[in-house]
Amino acid sequence: MKPGMLIFSEPPEDIDESWTHGAVLGGMSGYDDETLAGSYFLAGTTLIDHVLTTGGRGQDLICPVLYVYRHAIELYLKVILQPEVRNHSLGSLLDAFCRHVYSKYGERAPSWVTRPITQLAEFDPGSDLFRYGETHPASISARFTNAGEFWVDLRVLKRTMLQLQYAFLRTLVADAEGLEALNRVFPRWR
Repeated sequence: MKPGMLIFSEPPEDIDESWTHGAVLGGMSGYDDETLAGSYFLAGTTLIDHVLTTGGRGQDLICPVLYVYRHAIELYLKVILQPEVRNHSLGSLLDAFCRHVYSKYGERAPSWVTRPITQLAEFDPGSDLFRYGETHPASISARFTNAGEFWVDLRVLKRTMLQLQYAFLRTLVADAEGLEALNRVFPRWR
């Protein structure tokens, strides 16, 4: 590649599905919110798979992995809830999601859904920590720094995130098609 080449350029005229070394953005190739949320989940899973299959260091990718998963969760919650005011507060989005599920389906969101989202909301309430290394206000990230070290098992994280994505997709189907289409929004996972 020559120095100064453009990142964004006109699509080649002979482009087809075999061109997997790039992507078309804009126009008819735009992302809707649900597709964008799914792509962030895929990015997190792909990064974890890279570490696990190459023997790489999870330490080198943990913040980008947690950021893209956190962002994916935030986007899916916004797709489901369609909030009038958008912010980055996972805690308030989770509360609204739990109310939505209970009022619409009479189900309480199970702990396998709420616990990981609550943890991410506590660690990174405003979507700052995994992007910048600290939170705003800094007292939040200082609290976790002073609390010691935390281990993140990438295999557990991947499985947990896949389960969350499944729960979000099931909620979207239930919202669109009715609860009868699923019997229950949340399967009985432990």
